[in-house]
Amino acid sequence: MSKIWIVDNSSLFIEGVKKVLHHTRGLKLDNHGSSGKELYTFLESDCPDLLILDIQLKGESGFAILQFLKDHHPALPVLVITHKDLNVFAVRSIRAGARGYIPKNQLSGDLLVQALRYIIDNNKPFIIPEVASLLADRIDHGNGDAPRHTSLSDRELEVFCCIALGLATQEIADHFHISHHTVHTYRARIREKMGMKSNVEIIRYALAYNLIS
Repeated sequence: MSKIWIVDNSSLFIEGVKKVLHHTRGLKLDNHGSSGKELYTFLESDCPDLLILDIQLKGESGFAILQFLKDHHPALPVLVITHKDLNVFAVRSIRAGARGYIPKNQLSGDLLVQALRYIIDNNKPFIIPEVASLLADRIDHGNGDAPRHTSLSDRELEVFCCIALGLATQEIADHFHISHHTVHTYRARIREKMGMKSNVEIIRYALAYNLIS
């Protein structure tokens, strides 16, 4: 019996996965939490066969969790299932160590089971066609033609998208549990890297590259 863990903010999503796995031979939802802190505590005494991770967690970056697992539990396969935009975050997730990336709006019970079994049985990434296309496009174009936002760090990109959505400094600070000063620091870095002077430029760019909708 393969043990599956989930780190996700949505209790509804966790219950949905639990129901699917309850009727699936060989797979069991063994543990779940809503934060990296809970996950790190769980890992002190046990380890699953696969972790399902939502990179959109309140107050912390899912990419920080991926980096921690890559450094401390490199053999643990991670399947990212999230509402985050595939075009923006899929390649970053795979490069950060995830063995697969599935948008929640494309997920079905059959696809979930297929992905879990493939990753566990073959110890290989499960790549849906849309992600494969993005990876191939990135390889074909290399870094020379990469859009400007690819120069941003994972957290900078998350803040960039928040700015583009019109969130105020306080809202961004509350969302990521960081200070006003830290938000202003991110804003300054983003504008410097992107060569932008106003939020209007950020919004126009984000819309042009489908970073927000």
